Amino acid sequence: MKDENEDLVRCYRRLGLCIEITGKAARCNESCFAVRRKKVQIGDVGSDRVDQELHKEKEMVTDSTKQMKELGAIIERQLETNQGGIRAQ
Repeated sequence: MKDENEDLVRCYRRLGLCIEITGKAARCNESCFAVRRKKVQIGDVGSDRVDQELHKEKEMVTDSTKQMKELGAIIERQLETNQGGIRAQ
């Protein structure tokens, strides 16, 4: 059980790093949106496609962050369970 717990701790740390990096990607995406809003040219079809792709990326990053946080909560619960089992031994 101790080995499993150590593996979970390593995964949890990596997941935390992924969440941090994904948060930075979300901020970058928002910056791109802000720049696009300032430079929008009415009737430019190319701009519409860029805006659509930025929006899709924003949705994907938001969904990924949500899933990672849910996984983090599951790992936290498992770590607590494992700690209880280790103490009981």
